[in-house]
Amino acid sequence: FSPDGKWIAFTRQYDGDEQVYVMPADGGDPEKLTWYPPDGPLAPRWGYDNIVYRWTPDGSSILFRSLRFGYAEHPGQLYTVKREGGPAIPLPMPRAGAGDYAPDGQRMVYSPLWRDFRTWKRYEGGWANDLYIYDLKTNATKIVSPTKRTERDPMWIGGAIYFVSDRTGTLNLFRYDVTSEAVTQITKSDSWDVRWASSDNKGTIVFEAGGEIHVVEVASGRETKIDLTVPDHGVWGAPSRAS
Repeated sequence: FSPDGKWIAFTRQYDGDEQVYVMPADGGDPEKLTWYPPDGPLAPRWGYDNIVYRWTPDGSSILFRSLRFGYAEHPGQLYTVKREGGPAIPLPMPRAGAGDYAPDGQRMVYSPLWRDFRTWKRYEGGWANDLYIYDLKTNATKIVSPTKRTERDPMWIGGAIYFVSDRTGTLNLFRYDVTSEAVTQITKSDSWDVRWASSDNKGTIVFEAGGEIHVVEVASGRETKIDLTVPDHGVWGAPSRAS
C-alpha cells in the first residue's frame, strides 16, 4: 500500500513476464509501470524479477529490485519508478537485495545480497547477508550489527531499523537503534523461523512463521497471531451437520 493507503503496487506475471504494476486500493484496472524484458523464468532459488518492495516515503514512487543489468550470479539492483509511470531510475548501490528508506528519504538500509528463496539454515558462508545504511547524498555506508550469519528483511521505522537474523539459531526479529547502535531481540522463537517480514513504516510489522501470520506492534513489542481458521461448511460449501 502507498503511504496514503490509496494505491497498491505489486509484481504481476503474464506468461513468465514479471513487471511492476499499480492499481487503486478500492479497485480498478492495474496499470503497468515497467517494460524492460525480465530475466526468467529463473530457477526457484533465484525467485522472480522486478520484485516490488516499498514506496518512497513521500508516496511518489515505488521501490523494486530488477535483474535488467544482471549477469552470471544475477546480482540485481534497486530502482524506483513513478506511480504515474516513466523511466525506472537506478539507485546508486551497484548491487542490492531488499531495502527500505529512512523516514526522511535521505538514507536507506539495504543488503547487497539477496537470498530470499534459498533454504539454507544457519549459513555462515560468503552469501550470508549483511545490512548497510547508505547515505543517498554522500554515498557513505555503515554496516548494521553484523554477525557471521544472516541479517535480512530490513525495515526502517522512526529512529530504528528492524530486521530478521538467525544469530540465535532461528530467524527472529531484532531492533537496531540508529543513534545508540543498541540491538534488542523482539521475537524469541526457537522452533519456527520468522519469514517475509514487512512493515507499514509506522509501527506495525507482519511476518509468517510456521505457516501462520503474526503481527508485532513495535511500540509495545506485543506479538499477535492472526486467526485464519476457515469455518466448517461441509463438503463443497454445503452446511455441515455441526452448523
